[in-house]
Amino acid sequence: MHDLAASSRLIEHLSALTDELRVTLQHQGESLAETQRRLSTLFERAPMSMQLIDRDGRTLQVNAAWKALWKIPDAIVEGFILRSYNILKDPQLEEKGIAPYFVRALQGENCHIPAALYDATEQGMEGRARWVEGFLYPVKDDAGRVEQLVLMHQDITERKEAEALILRKSAEFEAVFLHLPEPVVMASASRDIVLVNPAACALLGYAPAELVGKPLAFIQHEADGSGGAGQGEADASAPTERHYRHRTGDPILTETTTSVVRTPDGTVLGSVSLVRDIREKRRAERMMAFLSEAGNVLAASLDHPQTLSALARLAVPALGDWCIVDLLEDDGTVRRAEVVVADPAQQPLAAEVVRYAPGRDHLQHPPARALFEARPLLLPRVDPMQVAELSRGDAHARTMAATGLHSMICVPLVARTQTLGVLTLLLAGTKRSYDEKDLSYAKQLASKAAQAVENARLYQRATEAIAARDEFLGVCSHELKTPITSMKLQLQAATAQRGVGSTAATLPPALGKRLEVATRQLRRLEKLIEDMLDVSRIVSGRLTMTLEPLSVRELVADALDQMGEKFAAAGVPLSLQVEADARVQGDRLRLTQVIDNLLSNALKYGEGKPVRVRVHQEGGRSQVAVEDQGPGIAAGDRQRIFKRFERAAATRNIGGLGLGLYISRQIAEAHAGSLEVHSEPGQGARFVLELPLA
Repeated sequence: MHDLAASSRLIEHLSALTDELRVTLQHQGESLAETQRRLSTLFERAPMSMQLIDRDGRTLQVNAAWKALWKIPDAIVEGFILRSYNILKDPQLEEKGIAPYFVRALQGENCHIPAALYDATEQGMEGRARWVEGFLYPVKDDAGRVEQLVLMHQDITERKEAEALILRKSAEFEAVFLHLPEPVVMASASRDIVLVNPAACALLGYAPAELVGKPLAFIQHEADGSGGAGQGEADASAPTERHYRHRTGDPILTETTTSVVRTPDGTVLGSVSLVRDIREKRRAERMMAFLSEAGNVLAASLDHPQTLSALARLAVPALGDWCIVDLLEDDGTVRRAEVVVADPAQQPLAAEVVRYAPGRDHLQHPPARALFEARPLLLPRVDPMQVAELSRGDAHARTMAATGLHSMICVPLVARTQTLGVLTLLLAGTKRSYDEKDLSYAKQLASKAAQAVENARLYQRATEAIAARDEFLGVCSHELKTPITSMKLQLQAATAQRGVGSTAATLPPALGKRLEVATRQLRRLEKLIEDMLDVSRIVSGRLTMTLEPLSVRELVADALDQMGEKFAAAGVPLSLQVEADARVQGDRLRLTQVIDNLLSNALKYGEGKPVRVRVHQEGGRSQVAVEDQGPGIAAGDRQRIFKRFERAAATRNIGGLGLGLYISRQIAEAHAGSLEVHSEPGQGARFVLELPLA
């Protein structure tokens, strides 16, 4: 009984356990079903394309994202993909190099399948081609055996297209960047160089690898305190002058424009600097200013030696360390006119250089070749071995070598097709050598110098000719005065005899008129000779004055009395208006000569219209104004008529030497006064003699 009861309790207990187990299994089944349902939902709704594959290659399940990716209709998915399609036998795996990844995954390895391009024309696909990358994850049982594979796909077409765009734009940028003619330097926010184009490398003398990663300060020259844009600077700076350092250490003057590169939120990424080498620009500006100054200096003097000295001193050191000027003389010989050196310590050597003027007997000497062949020469480099070939002998070679010569320019001085000399420039103490631009500047300077030398020579010859002319006029006037005086006495005697005794009755009337004409012409000739003598006295400084207190009113009145008969004979009204008399210190004869000249001109050029003379005071000075109503004087003639042998263009058909106004102004200025004209064409002329009060 005891055993039966125990067995009964055991059965009851087992029954309870069985019920409990059944309930537990039921709950676990429901939980497992729920988990499976959730997993299925998660699989289906996953944003990434997923494909469940058994180890034989058959597709067990695909999710919505897979269908959306590959654009395969549901009918094909259900009827082909999930029934008979075997991915391991798909030829695309071999074509696109994917097969090895499946082999590795089936061996239990997680694999990333690199992106491959799938063409839209492939069966079952729609739209454009797309880039897809994959991930293979093996599903293992408890024993670690691979039962299934999960193949996940990701459409990275947009990323690939973006990468392609970036690569294309990068290639375009690189092509543009590498071919930019202007140097460009790109720097990071920390002011390190990240990119330089070939133009920048050529400017600085470095290879790109030698600059990238270096701080901007590496290419800064000590002349500058800043080498580029940095944080806090404006997004784009105005062009500024900056000095960069060449590999050799030489400064490079540039005009640099720097722009700061920022993110949309304002964070500084770096800077881009456009660098323009302006050394030649500044050099050209300096040369233009130099040539302008040279033109002014050379034009300031007509003295031959002074002009050459100014030329040589202008050229050093602006164009060279040495400047030598050789002149071709009228007899064909060459004279070394100027030698200027920049280094004062080499002045004794300059005295030696003076001895070696070029000659026709040694045309290999560059200055001689340039002079006698009339063509400029540029020798960018002169080696020490060449000096002997270019020199005129051993002594000359030693002198040339002592100058330190290493570059030379020789330019002939040519004016109006005539070669006047040669300008030689030497570089001795500098690193650089002459180039074509230097030759151009030297030719411009030589042209200005040649013109200045020619002007100085012409001026000298003109001065000598004028002096010879004045001497001739003086001698001629003195020589003519004697026979003129004799003729005057003879005419006076003949005229006097007309009214004496029976002679008067025997002289025919026509002869009397001829004697009067001869007398007038003789007076005119006498006046011309006296004018020429006055010119000779003025030029030689021998015009003397006898000064005494004079009444201006009396001077003018006496002159009008002497000229009154001529005006009356010509039928020209002559009036005098005295507003205020004045006393002046003057030479009576000379001042009367001036007033006579003014009245004679008014009668000659006044076209027969009234002439008015006015005496008055103005500004503490006495003024005598003679005013006519003739054709007037053009502006260009108003000062010219006061020069020797000059008259207004409109009066060339009227006789005279053109000396009266010149002499009159010289007399006025000798009295510390002046003689001026006020006139407009067609409105007559007013000549004003102004004298200081006594």
